[in-house]
Amino acid sequence: MPAPSPPALGRWLLAVTLFSTYLPLQIVAAIPPVIVALMSYGPLNTEADLARALERFIDSEEALWITIGSASVAAVVTIVVAWAWPWIWRLFAPATHFSLADWLGWNKPRWIKTWMVPLITLPFLLVVVIGVSLTSGPTEVDVQIQLFSTTGLQIVSGLVVSTIVPLAEELVFRGALYNALLRSPREGEPRWRRHVVPFVVVSLLFGGAHLLAGFATFAAIVQIVILSTYLTALRAVSGSMRPSLIAHMVWNMAGAMALILVNTVPGLKM
Repeated sequence: MPAPSPPALGRWLLAVTLFSTYLPLQIVAAIPPVIVALMSYGPLNTEADLARALERFIDSEEALWITIGSASVAAVVTIVVAWAWPWIWRLFAPATHFSLADWLGWNKPRWIKTWMVPLITLPFLLVVVIGVSLTSGPTEVDVQIQLFSTTGLQIVSGLVVSTIVPLAEELVFRGALYNALLRSPREGEPRWRRHVVPFVVVSLLFGGAHLLAGFATFAAIVQIVILSTYLTALRAVSGSMRPSLIAHMVWNMAGAMALILVNTVPGLKM
């Protein structure tokens, strides 16, 4: 008999909490420093003053630091909330003792060993990048290139996008949201069938969130769709979010290294 899982209400509450923490908080955390930056450009007495300040700000390195800073804040808060959720839930339901594995799929994976994930991901990433680049053009977008445009940004952005950002995104999408959508098994039903809805919904929402973040070129969209499908497939096959997290970190780390090369090696920048 399978172990009891967290109630549907709790799983959906966690998914909504993490989703509304990670995405909106990136905007909310950026508002105070943006206001300070705009005010530092001079008086904002007229609409023309504000327009000039905004134009100057958008093209500044300061805007890039605020972008990576707000993303870091949102990611850290999301991770803390996710890790604290079993204890938070226990405050309202003291008799329950659900673990991170129950809430987020943070359990030992089936079929796939964690050490195998980088060995699968790196050649898959290489094939995807080469294939998409040859058929659809460069996969990097302006915002990515700008975030790796200076030595300081390369170090900070590389660390952030390779560690806390993929962890936060996996906790939101293939952790909490996937678990919320994954219904209980039915007698005699094939295991894969209950994964269809979470697989489709999570893949689409993950891709849509990156479209809002500026991945709007055709090549970038194709690559994000492939990445989203691949990560969610790892989650569905393994029954755990750990393989998708490792793959996401490997993918982002390789992407960060490529963007550093684009910004430092003459002739690579498009």
